[in-house]
Amino acid sequence: MGIKRKIRLGLIMIGTLLFLSGIISSMELVRLNRATTELLTWNRQTIELTKNMLDLAQEQNIALLLSVNDSTQSYDSIIAANSRAFAVLIEESKYYTDSTEMAKIINAYNRYNMVATQMPENLTIHWFTNVYRTPYYELTYEIKEFMVLTQNHLIDFTADLENNAYRASMVGIIALGAGIFLIFIFYYMINLFFIKPVLDMNKGLKNYLSSNLPFNVNVKSDDEMQELKDNISQLIVSAKNQTKQ
Repeated sequence: MGIKRKIRLGLIMIGTLLFLSGIISSMELVRLNRATTELLTWNRQTIELTKNMLDLAQEQNIALLLSVNDSTQSYDSIIAANSRAFAVLIEESKYYTDSTEMAKIINAYNRYNMVATQMPENLTIHWFTNVYRTPYYELTYEIKEFMVLTQNHLIDFTADLENNAYRASMVGIIALGAGIFLIFIFYYMINLFFIKPVLDMNKGLKNYLSSNLPFNVNVKSDDEMQELKDNISQLIVSAKNQTKQ
């Protein structure tokens, strides 16, 4: 195999390794970016959902409290509007939240809504305290628990993202280490088969010219280096023959 071909083959091997490692790292980073985007979107949606649920529950609770203490005004429209808005939030949440995670909130809301829609015409503090307060507390508790659960999911997803980032970086680190190793091997091969033979032939030729020592260089190669050594040997033999004549 010729010198140019050996050098070209070594460069192709190193380039191929770095190219493949770059492709794998890029794919891992794209997947990591997609997972991060989906995680942030899901977290933002769940936070907004729980915030809106708590706001609606609190507004309805305030409206009921005002109904108990202020009989001159009607708060039925506010209570009905909040109930409809809450039902819409539960329906929308099914598109981006696991139904099992929403089951407790839905059950708590159904119990709460049953009490809220069957409230007596003349609200009293006794009804508010003994009938209404328990399902209201259960509903807000389940919403807060859902919020905590989503944050726990966020922690788990973050750990997964860290593992993905570690895998993506490890591919680059392994490729870099392998590239450095191949470069050292490539340097060793060039030194063994190219640089060392040239230095040996130069030393042998210098010894012949300065001290008339025999040009005896051992080249362990079958490419242009061996051909160059044979040509130098033939040139020396030819020069000796001409000198004898």
